Amino acid sequence: MSLRTCDDARVLLSDHLLDGVEGDGADALGSHLAACSPCRTHAGEIFLQDRILAEMGARARVDAMVGRLRGSIGGTKPLALTASGGTPVVVPRRRSWLPWVAAAAIFGAVAGVVAYLQPAPRVRPDVAGAGNATPDPVTHARKSPLPKPDAPQGPPLPPDPAPGPGPLVLPEKPRVDVKDPSPKPAPQPLPEPEPVKRADLPGAVAQGPAVHAVPPVIEVPRRTLDDSLRVGTAWLRGRASMLGAAQSGTGGRDMRPDELVLWTLLHSGVGEDDPDFYRLLKAMLERKLEGTYRAALQVMILEELDRVKYQPWIARGAQFLLDNQCRNGQWSYGDPSLFAEEATLPTLAARPSPAGGSKVKVFEAASAPGSRPKPRVVARIAVRKMREGPESGDNSNSMYAALGLRAAHDAGILLPPEVIQLAQKAWRDAQIRSAVAPAGEGWCYGGRSHGHKAYGSMTAGAVGSLAIYDYIRDNDEGKRGSWKRDAELLRGIDWLSRNFTVTENPGPTEHGDGKPDHMYYYYLYALERAATLNGLETIGKHDWYARGSQALLERQRLDGSWVATGAGELPDTCFALLFLRKATRALVDVPTGIRRK
Repeated sequence: MSLRTCDDARVLLSDHLLDGVEGDGADALGSHLAACSPCRTHAGEIFLQDRILAEMGARARVDAMVGRLRGSIGGTKPLALTASGGTPVVVPRRRSWLPWVAAAAIFGAVAGVVAYLQPAPRVRPDVAGAGNATPDPVTHARKSPLPKPDAPQGPPLPPDPAPGPGPLVLPEKPRVDVKDPSPKPAPQPLPEPEPVKRADLPGAVAQGPAVHAVPPVIEVPRRTLDDSLRVGTAWLRGRASMLGAAQSGTGGRDMRPDELVLWTLLHSGVGEDDPDFYRLLKAMLERKLEGTYRAALQVMILEELDRVKYQPWIARGAQFLLDNQCRNGQWSYGDPSLFAEEATLPTLAARPSPAGGSKVKVFEAASAPGSRPKPRVVARIAVRKMREGPESGDNSNSMYAALGLRAAHDAGILLPPEVIQLAQKAWRDAQIRSAVAPAGEGWCYGGRSHGHKAYGSMTAGAVGSLAIYDYIRDNDEGKRGSWKRDAELLRGIDWLSRNFTVTENPGPTEHGDGKPDHMYYYYLYALERAATLNGLETIGKHDWYARGSQALLERQRLDGSWVATGAGELPDTCFALLFLRKATRALVDVPTGIRRK
């Protein structure tokens, strides 16, 4: 048996904790944990958590028993007797040492049980310092079988004692007026013993005469938004050093996330003066344009970075997108365009020196969308479609093409009106209609005849794309706010409102074997774009950002990354950070001074 991914190993680890895994499964799990540091850390935390939970349950039973014993010892009352004449005589109960001796014996037995159950203090692997011994999860996985979370640790606890009899009251006789000549005060309840702390053992508390150690319960502190952004960006920067190789010839299905990582780092405050960022940027500019996703992201990056300085590269990317538009107005994965490669480009400038020294500024807090200053565009570059693409494409590539065309438009690239109109028509034609919603509702991966129901990521992408094309046409025609009257777009927003969730990609997705978390973070980033591009603080009655950010903070892994099924941890971490930073710039008039006559 072999484990192909960390997700497989963690599923097997969960099975092991529930029912036990032996034979080939245990060997495969042990081998994976021996080779995978993140999974070892994850396993160590699970074992520690399960052990602490089991011990907390045992401790609760002991504390309950101790409480009942104290109550029975401390709750003494005077014994009511009657004189021969029938007059009650109150005789105070003598304080005997016998209950104390019995209590000491019982408390000693209880302390012995607790001490036997008590493990040595343990420290979470990722915060363990020098001298802290942390059990190796590999040893746990390879030995037979691991203790289950609900298995009792140590010998069974003694049964709870039955409640003792109440004070003895003899049958009442006729009353005779006889008084006790020397009444004595009624005895008071026994005092509660004060807890005793031991300086040599953190968390040690004494209950009664026996002192025992309480294990420190180590909880992962709840991250704030800024904490989440900080550790997520740090994780992403650590992986950026593995990217950037200038490769070509792999075609439009080369889905390496170089541009997506650059786009995310840019919105995290990392710029050209950072060595890793500039290395990725330089490799991107020197690489041949081959795919829709990466070409669109390149245009977005350059427009956000400096739309005047990089305008020639932006025009090249726009030319590539035009030449890859399908006949029906969609985009597919794309193919290299000779016309885009013939674009005249200036010499790439040397990497700028970091301002004020070698330190690179990284925004630790969430930056406001659109806060990066934009230079005024004065030059205009017209591009036109030079070739036909394939017959049809898909809505995933099409939504990223729309993002690229919006960035090109804002950088002063004049786009042919017929390209924008055809792209908009493709989205309208692809909207799914049904007997329940004959006018249309959401979108899936393909067109209307694709034979699939609407789902979240494609519907959110469509809503954002239609808003972009309304915006471009408004600027060209001197209008404003067309998206507010766009019937197909508004029906898409209604679908998102009725099916709103931030815990999964809603609707039956076409890929990923129907798993609800398939392309989950891809969906959340599309949801952020749909809301921001349409100026929506809420989707229906739902505060999309508050609920989405809370879900992301809860799902972030200890190392700062995110991952679901479908895209992989690098893209998923980028999508999560882009959502949290509200990376999309609203559709507002940009100071280009460009209006088509």
